[in-house]
Amino acid sequence: MDHGWTLFGRKVNGVDLNRLMSLQFARTMAVCRDLGAVCVDTAVLGYEDGDFYDAVHNTPSGAGKLGLFLYTELAPLFPPDHQTPRSRTSTRGDGSNESQSGKHP
Repeated sequence: MDHGWTLFGRKVNGVDLNRLMSLQFARTMAVCRDLGAVCVDTAVLGYEDGDFYDAVHNTPSGAGKLGLFLYTELAPLFPPDHQTPRSRTSTRGDGSNESQSGKHP
């Protein structure tokens, strides 16, 4: 079974794919910074083999690493009273959410 990658109809190996993806990620981060947007570089995360089902989709362990990383990176952007939405929100019996004040967020 062939597991090779193709780009514009040409086969590329893992080294080529890594180089191309690195260029794409670097450009994405540069544009993000130029626009003054929130930029989170997940390439520094240090994924392991068991963190992906395939080239794109995280396993539960990979999703956990990504979620914790994103929370850690993004939490400083929000006031402390907005960093723990689960502690302020309860689920009603009908499956909808209601804040502790009785108003929907």
